[in-house]
Amino acid sequence: MKEQRRLVFAGPVGSGKTTAIRALSDEPIISTEALISGNNKDADKRHTTVALDFGVIHLDDKTNLQLYGTPGHQHFDFMWDIAARNSIGLLLLLDGRRSNLLEDLTVFTQAFRQLLQAGGFAVGITHADKVQNLELLRGQINHEIERLQLVAPVLSIDPRQRKEVVKLIKALLYTLDPSLIKVS
Repeated sequence: MKEQRRLVFAGPVGSGKTTAIRALSDEPIISTEALISGNNKDADKRHTTVALDFGVIHLDDKTNLQLYGTPGHQHFDFMWDIAARNSIGLLLLLDGRRSNLLEDLTVFTQAFRQLLQAGGFAVGITHADKVQNLELLRGQINHEIERLQLVAPVLSIDPRQRKEVVKLIKALLYTLDPSLIKVS
């Protein structure tokens, strides 16, 4: 029987969680995206996750890395707790275009506090190509992480690019258990 390890992808709506899982998974993902109803502020975003997305990476013959993507809306936060159970770490994706990105960081680190104490996390800045001063933003995120008395690697990633998301996972796994760094 294969050993199953679990990673959680969290972040606000539109940060690229489903996209990252789709880029990573060695099998077709299970997606719970639904059509957005009502006033859609982002015309490019027509679907949103309403439960959990699921994918799998086969690290080797003995180990699978399960990928759980959470909904970005806070009214689905009960799903965050479900995803966090038995997880080894959190990949927090933050949309670099959002003016309240630091608030997003605080909300999600507080919501996943138990997981962060038991495991660890890494931050992926998405849509970084649309950020005016990426180094300044990265510095602000690092400062906020320190203020929250946490430690996490911070990288800018394109969630559509497997290699970039793998770098984020490797950064997280290195802080947790370097023997798990078999993701390619």
